[in-house]
Amino acid sequence: MKNLFCLFLISLSLLFLSCKNEIVACGNADKTSVIVDEIITFTNCSESGEALWDFGDGTGSVLTGDSVQYSYAYVGNYTVTLYVLQGDEEPGDQLTIDITVN
Repeated sequence: MKNLFCLFLISLSLLFLSCKNEIVACGNADKTSVIVDEIITFTNCSESGEALWDFGDGTGSVLTGDSVQYSYAYVGNYTVTLYVLQGDEEPGDQLTIDITVN
């Protein structure tokens, strides 16, 4: 019985050590409908991880940070993607926000 209990404790310890905490992306924009050149503030509310923002306008502009500002030069519909990276820039979760520029 003692050996069975020890085996149970070892198995339980390995189970907890092998679990990885997945970071869930959480983000928002202060506005989702703007005019050309109007500044939008994007906020990362994810619990941890590095935030990488892609603004979906084809310019290749990518910013990092928990709070970033961006404006669009042209009318259109854009999809902003927040990538939350885990340790060592390992890919984590992502979230999209649709923006309309009039």
